[in-house]
Order: sequence, then structure tokens, then C-alpha cells
Amino acid sequence: MKKLSILPFLLISLAFQSCKKEQKSDSDNIETYLQSIGPGKQQFTFQTAQGGTLVGEKGTRLVLNPNTFLFKDDQSQASGAIQVDLIELSDKAEIMMWNKPTRSDNNLLVSGGVAYVYMSQNGREVISTDSRIQFLANDTSVLMQAFGWNDSEKSWYLFNQTPNPPAPPVQTNSDISVYDFPLPSNYNWINCDYFYNGTGNSSVFVEVPGSHEEATPSTSSLVYMAFPTLFSVVRMSPSINKDRFNVTNMPTSLTFRVIAISVKDNKIKAAVSTMYNTTNSAGVIYLEPKSITTQALISLLKSL
Repeated sequence: MKKLSILPFLLISLAFQSCKKEQKSDSDNIETYLQSIGPGKQQFTFQTAQGGTLVGEKGTRLVLNPNTFLFKDDQSQASGAIQVDLIELSDKAEIMMWNKPTRSDNNLLVSGGVAYVYMSQNGREVISTDSRIQFLANDTSVLMQAFGWNDSEKSWYLFNQTPNPPAPPVQTNSDISVYDFPLPSNYNWINCDYFYNGTGNSSVFVEVPGSHEEATPSTSSLVYMAFPTLFSVVRMSPSINKDRFNVTNMPTSLTFRVIAISVKDNKIKAAVSTMYNTTNSAGVIYLEPKSITTQALISLLKSL
């Protein structure tokens, strides 16, 4: 296996603050509520002249080369202390909490980890011209690519500013197997994935009674598909038909469950389906969310 050479500058495994967000249900925006119970930001500080390697709680590594930092707004050189905010998503529940479903241009992705990285100094965003992000390789036989999140389209896109072919993991100088990518300047959310190699074109429909009573049902209800054998999550879209959600262009022969989550009048509700298969799911799946506590919802999401 190829060895990754890491410069012998200061290794920073800083004492950081892992700031868990408060568990709030005082908003009828379901995305806001789910983020409030999801993983919080970890905060680090490093010096630009020293750089270093930052290691998150779940193993995500940022290899920051010295003196490669610019302010994003005017491309001027940044120096001194830089703050780094890091969020790590390591399972399907956390993907759903932060609403980062694993699709790219209607193609299903299988994730190897998701991270949010934001560097700043005195309120100004900082980027690096030559740094790396590394995800732990749990399966060293898989070739992965790096994707960035397009928030306006709610989809992942392949990095395009550098060559980004599917690549095997490499080993750090401490013999840890990682997938190694350039730290992008145009994305804050980064996903380590491969395209699911499936065929077919299935559609799935779900009906959630009462979900379209609001003027904007997509903010008060969310419906996700989760796959028991894949680190993959698909968000279903509100349909023009009342109370319906749907997804198209799904590979056949995939086993999945559906979860519907809603919030209204500060009350959280959820329902989860039994197992279905995309090959024979032509009918409509009916779900009726019931009241649930935050802790019970977290457990339910973790079980998918």
C-alpha cells in the first residue's frame, strides 16, 4: 500500500471544545430541529506558520500545510491564529440529522464519512491552497472519490478543481489507512463516497397524512429512505399529490426502510416502515407519525 508522506511539522491533537447543540423543539422547521439534536461543532486553533494535523473525535484528519492560508474574500495572505470548526457525520442517523442525503445528480452514493470544515480569523473565512482532508478507511478494498455539497440543489457534486479519480486508501506515517483528498476552497461540506453500482429505475411513493397541511410541507415534514446494508440515505421529495412524497431513478433490488419525521406546534412525531425492496415497491407506503421524545427519535434513527 502506498505510503503518504506527512511533513514533520507540529502534530496538533488539540484539546478542543465539542459544543453539543441544545436539544430544542421550539421551531416548526424540521431541518432546524434535527440539526439541533445532531453532532455539534468541534473547535480547534492552529498557527499558520506551523500548520499541523487536526484529528476529530471520529477520526477525520485535516493535514494543514504551513503558510498556505488565504482570506477567501480578497485572496490576501492570512497569518497568525486560525480557528477551525469541524462537524463529523459517521452514520445514517447523523446524515439525516444534518440533511445531507447521499445522492449526486440522482445517482446513489455510498458514503465513507462526511465532514464540515470552516476555517476563519476574526469573522473572515480562510481557505488553504495546499492542505488535505482524510477519512478513516473502514474497508480498504473500496475506491472512493470526494464530493462537495451544493446547498441550493441539496446534492453532492464531484470535486472538479483537481483530478479526482476513484482512489484506494493510503497509509499515514502512523500506519492509519485513510482516504486522502485536497481540502477544497469552494465547499465546506465534504463527502467521501463511491457511486453505487446498480441498475434499474424504480420509483417509491410514501403517503404521510397531514404532512401537506402547512404552506411549505418540506419544512415541517421529512421523509427518508435508509438502506440496512449501505451507508446511504435518500431524501424523498414532496409530491404534487396531497400528502405524498416520492423518489425516482432508484436502482432495483435494494432493501430499504422509510422514516417520516414531522414537527408541528413544537411536537415531534415519527413513523418508520417495515422492510421493502425497490424491485417490488410500486404501491404506496403509508406512514402515520406518532408523538415521540427526542431521545426515542435518536434511537430510532440510529436503528436504521
